Amino acid sequence: MLERFRALRRLLVELSGLFFGLLIIVAGDLTALLFGERYQRSAAVIRVLSVFSALVFITYPYTMLAEALNKLRARLVCRIYHGIAMIILVLVLSRFFGVYGAAAGVALGQATHLVLLHCVTREHNGGTTALASDCRSLISVAVAGLAAGGVKSILPGGGAAVLMVPVVYAAVFLGFGVRFSLLKEMHRMATSLWSVRATRA
Repeated sequence: MLERFRALRRLLVELSGLFFGLLIIVAGDLTALLFGERYQRSAAVIRVLSVFSALVFITYPYTMLAEALNKLRARLVCRIYHGIAMIILVLVLSRFFGVYGAAAGVALGQATHLVLLHCVTREHNGGTTALASDCRSLISVAVAGLAAGGVKSILPGGGAAVLMVPVVYAAVFLGFGVRFSLLKEMHRMATSLWSVRATRA
């Protein structure tokens, strides 16, 4: 159970790093290209909500693990605390930072949910050391982000940046040792799903 949980967690961390990390990098140029310079400030909200989406991805294996361990009551309690924390954070932060604070409150609320579920399933999820090991692909996110940021700084804004920056980010991210585990795990999961469907048929 632990190995399957960790494999899924690694996969979702890597997918989050690839897709949402990329969205964080290109949010400003993409917003300006699609909606004009007037809406470029909204890119900050997109970036914060990208972090929120990544946290939702990473939380998913924990909810499945809690269900497998028959800790449904504990999972419900975590959800209630998550909702309360998110409401408080949104109300407090939006008062000081407006819509940016509201977005940050949603992301921090989801982070609270992740921490609570990690604590509830700590005896079966490998602990903090395993979590740090499974999230090591975030180093690739940082390296790819720096590379993409460097390319972006020397390119003019607009279409050129929107096209080139994602290519550089994805190439560095996938070339930094992530691609093998990512593709291998996606293939394993696809094979598993296919075998389940074949059995049911």
